[in-house]
Amino acid sequence: MTRDAMIARIRKYQHLIAGSECFITFDGTEYSAVENGLTVTKMVSEDNKPGAVPPEVSAWNNLGTVDSVNLPNGEKTTLPYKKCTVGGQVKLKFELVVEETNNITIRLLSVPKEICSIVFGVPINGIGTYKPFQNSTWTGWLKTQLVDESKTLRFGMDLYCNFTITDNVEVKGNDFASVTLQCRINDADLNAIYNGTPNAE
Repeated sequence: MTRDAMIARIRKYQHLIAGSECFITFDGTEYSAVENGLTVTKMVSEDNKPGAVPPEVSAWNNLGTVDSVNLPNGEKTTLPYKKCTVGGQVKLKFELVVEETNNITIRLLSVPKEICSIVFGVPINGIGTYKPFQNSTWTGWLKTQLVDESKTLRFGMDLYCNFTITDNVEVKGNDFASVTLQCRINDADLNAIYNGTPNAE
């Protein structure tokens, strides 16, 4: 349902969208939150998503402007036959498999180099091509916010994902790096597709 809601919302607002930004936070990240007037420490997890207002917003890392996004392309249906034994004879057994594709691939061209270094473990020391550290898969929250020409939020997504950097990190200038991030959406109760303010449904 998350995938269908996301695609429906994009179709509804695509004529208004002028740009988008991407934010990320990983499981195990500690952050401060205010509850009942008291400041408490929380940890990012599937059941614990930071908000978009201070002080919780500090848990999010800004990955910069989204250059392009490949959205989930729907269900993939396969019709394989598997061998089985019936009455002592080997026969082919029909099996229907329906696979729901929940991958989003995001191309980011303006990730701050310090974010690449801290978040993805890529030690960048100049212009060139860099590989993420060996364990290049993470789990956490993706926040993508799409705005119109007046910078008004038209559409946003908070999605709990497994993240993988699919290519090398490319650094072509002094300040920013480009990253291709693959996000496999997990089924989480706090997944949200929203309009308007970042905390709205």
